[in-house]
Amino acid sequence: MSKSFTIPRADVAGASEADLRAEITNATGNESETDSILRSLERMGTDESIEFYEMILVTSRRAYGGASTNTWRVRADRGEVAEPEIMG
Repeated sequence: MSKSFTIPRADVAGASEADLRAEITNATGNESETDSILRSLERMGTDESIEFYEMILVTSRRAYGGASTNTWRVRADRGEVAEPEIMG
């Protein structure tokens, strides 16, 4: 069964598309879910302020057959965000 997982930004930025696809497919077990995650990662980019990407499994019950019951929320984690200094 699939479960939520993370991938460091450096791994996403440095991996070939085939290697990244294989890693995500291994975690999800589903090609269409992998395609969706890869699109999200592409939209987010590989800004160096991102520490890692978190893929969060969201399961739901569908009223009709044939539809996937798994969707993934992809989040870019930037770690601790420094508070702006207040000049006073």
